[in-house]
Amino acid sequence: MRSIRNERGVALILTLLITLAIAALAIGGVMIAGSGTLTAKFSAKEAALHSLADAGLEVARDSINRVPTILPDTGYIQIVPASTIVDAQGGAVTGYTRTVYAGKTGGRTGGPATAGQYGSNYISIVSVINDPRGAVAARRGLFSQESWSRFAVAINNWSGGAMYGCGESLAGPVHSNNNISLQGGCSSPKIDFFGPVTTVGSVSNTSSGNFTKGLTTGASPLAWPTIAQIGTMQQYAQDADAVGGDYDITGGNSGTNRPCVRLDFQVLDSNHDGVIQWDEGYVRVFKCLSAVGINDSSLHYVTGRRWVNVPATMGGVTVATDPNMLSPNCGGIAGARAWTTARQLYNNMNALGRTATQMRDTIRVALNSAQRRCYLGGDPRLFTATSADTLLQDSTITKAGLPAGYGGRWIPRRSGAHSSVTTVKNNIAAGGDAEYWIPLGKNVNFKGVLYVTGDVAISGRLRGRVSVVSTGNIVLADDFQYWTTPGTNCTETGDIFGAISEQNIVIEDNNLQTPFKINNAYVGGFDDTSASANYHMFMIMLGNWGGDIPGIPVYTGPASPAIPAGLPTACAGAPSGCIRVTGGMGLGLVDWWTYWPTGSGNSSGWAEAHSYDVCGATNPPPYFPTTGRYVKSRYYEVDPVWLNQQGIASYYRNLQSR
Repeated sequence: MRSIRNERGVALILTLLITLAIAALAIGGVMIAGSGTLTAKFSAKEAALHSLADAGLEVARDSINRVPTILPDTGYIQIVPASTIVDAQGGAVTGYTRTVYAGKTGGRTGGPATAGQYGSNYISIVSVINDPRGAVAARRGLFSQESWSRFAVAINNWSGGAMYGCGESLAGPVHSNNNISLQGGCSSPKIDFFGPVTTVGSVSNTSSGNFTKGLTTGASPLAWPTIAQIGTMQQYAQDADAVGGDYDITGGNSGTNRPCVRLDFQVLDSNHDGVIQWDEGYVRVFKCLSAVGINDSSLHYVTGRRWVNVPATMGGVTVATDPNMLSPNCGGIAGARAWTTARQLYNNMNALGRTATQMRDTIRVALNSAQRRCYLGGDPRLFTATSADTLLQDSTITKAGLPAGYGGRWIPRRSGAHSSVTTVKNNIAAGGDAEYWIPLGKNVNFKGVLYVTGDVAISGRLRGRVSVVSTGNIVLADDFQYWTTPGTNCTETGDIFGAISEQNIVIEDNNLQTPFKINNAYVGGFDDTSASANYHMFMIMLGNWGGDIPGIPVYTGPASPAIPAGLPTACAGAPSGCIRVTGGMGLGLVDWWTYWPTGSGNSSGWAEAHSYDVCGATNPPPYFPTTGRYVKSRYYEVDPVWLNQQGIASYYRNLQSR
């Protein structure tokens, strides 16, 4: 066969094919590059829109923090009208306009009905951005009002003396609306601040402090709570009880540090499952009798203070040498007798015709015995049960040996026994006791507030989330601790307590917390936790934090060492041991020289060993006062088309109705 050898033109075709392939690749590259550029421009535009929207949220928040009163209680305001945006240098960001709206949107669920119940009031700020081509971005910022419980220590006004001495430390944030005064010359050890420190004024002896998270002077002052603001909380207490009186309590004395009322917090395993649930916290109310007027004996019985009189017939016995010779709060064991109060011992022996010397010596033996204990008024351990099904004594019948009309009694619920302590077989509060227990979490209407008109003492063990508000003084009569360890559960099922006083919060100088004399010698160890005074709480007051009576030192015993050797009560050489506040402290008008209850000399009595509870920053006590300053909470991206259809007014109505 003849081969074909004429192949001219094939190279041209191949060249054209290759050229077309290269052109296609080039065109593809150009298209890909163009697409990438467009994508980059779109992403940059989107980022710019969101950034400008977020900036609008912060501009509005700053404006509101400067003038919080500009926000109405309902509805919304237009904080920034549609206008040109300027950058940080003041130059216009051309082509964009921004409109910013703001309004209150209530508490945890967004509505005004729950505002503050979980410690925070919220505002919603909506920022809407438009560009020249009609692109729109909308962002909503939810901001919570900062609670005073976020601080380990907050001070409104301080006068006299150094706040902190060498070797002391604070674990959380500190703020002062005044100045901060440190002891001079601290070098090893210094005063450690493990949280940020801000002060409106200055810090004296700054070199004595170790500010690990920074120090800011010249800060803006924060609004301290007012009586009017605290007074609004009474309504929350009243809302919890249709009958009235169980949560809104009349206390009597005000500003005397001798309350007529004590709130005793306890936990009850009301369903007998062996686990204390978050809602198994209760409180019961003990109140002094007033049949003969509010007298010293009745008031001293409520909080276990040293007694006010002694038997005149006993030689060598005075209030100075044996202040509890007739105490119905303190007792022990003498001889073959069972544990008995000093008052009951005296009454029993007096009825048997014993001599004054025999009575004196027997009571001294009991109060010096290893079983010596003091209890707050009405404590069941002071009595035997009055009937088989009753743990609490009926103090209208049993008066701890006091004369008629003296002493106190437990107050039953106005609305009768709660179902949570009566419906379970063999429950812990059976029979006559059930009517005394006031539920906290078990009451669906409870908003977390107990309101007391007048002074109030507190004690016991807390399970739940509670704030006690007092128009008088809040008196710390004994240890007050959470069921769960502070700082371990910051959710709604954790424990947290707020003590809010229109006057002062004071540590009671009573038989349970400080030594007293027996036969003219001081004896310690009367408390069931004698090594420390333990208080789990966040406190804030308009007045002072300190000890007992204004102008009189809280501890009236000798200089250190006041407590007998071998008792684990001493703390840094302080006669009464440690004050351990785990939570936070908001101090109003603090006069160090007359109120501060710490130190090692006999003019004070306790040394400090405080800890900060981080839960105060994220989930404060119910309705705990706020600083008025809003802080970041969370952000939401809003569909601008939907927002335009909804309308801004309708959107805020929807937010505020939740």
